[in-house]
Amino acid sequence: MNDEIDDGVGRYASRTRINRRVLDIVGDGSASISGTIDMNGKISRIILDMSRMASNSNGATQGSMDISMDAESDGGTDYKYCEQVASLDFRTASNLVGHFQIAEGANTDTAGAHLTINNPAGAAGSWNGAVCGRVKFTLSLSGGKVFTDGASNIAKITILHE
Repeated sequence: MNDEIDDGVGRYASRTRINRRVLDIVGDGSASISGTIDMNGKISRIILDMSRMASNSNGATQGSMDISMDAESDGGTDYKYCEQVASLDFRTASNLVGHFQIAEGANTDTAGAHLTINNPAGAAGSWNGAVCGRVKFTLSLSGGKVFTDGASNIAKITILHE
């Protein structure tokens, strides 16, 4: 079965094309793993499946996910598309499968399921999901914890976009 569906890059009639991209990131024994995917459009939903990934994490809030672009500041820091999704449970036993979506309208999400942005003053706002170029997904563990090295340790990220 092919995990990816690509209905083209344009729009036709009154129907918006919805596509699915899948990114597999393999554990490498480090605290931070990432993968990139070429995309141009608007992300509407991200499914983060950690059920095939092992780690030595022992805390329910040690995991995080960042989504960044292929542009960086003068200091070499990647620009982020949205705020970091923090306090994720990446413990091996949790088998986390998390669903995240863009924050429509003024929804700034207090439940942690919507992806948001912050203005320079720190006030949360909605993110429209727009991405282009090489989109980088980074998964990290804090507290000196690491993702287990090995080809069978896979984080699967499924991205629905138009």
